[in-house]
Amino acid sequence: MDRHGAADYREQLWQLMPRGLAWSRKPDGEEDRLLAGLAEELARMDARAIELCLKEFYAISTRELLPDWEIE
Repeated sequence: MDRHGAADYREQLWQLMPRGLAWSRKPDGEEDRLLAGLAEELARMDARAIELCLKEFYAISTRELLPDWEIE
């Protein structure tokens, strides 16, 4: 599993943004700061998902999902 950092997500978000005069693409502009904040959260969630997959995948190493394993 590859981890994607905030810079990766920021670039992806910029690719999704519409183009035009209303959308400033200035570095450190309002739009850029907003996307940077969103990118940080997406990178955090990405890292968390990978952590859960790696640590909680097996019953012997699980901590958070132990009740789910006990149901099985």
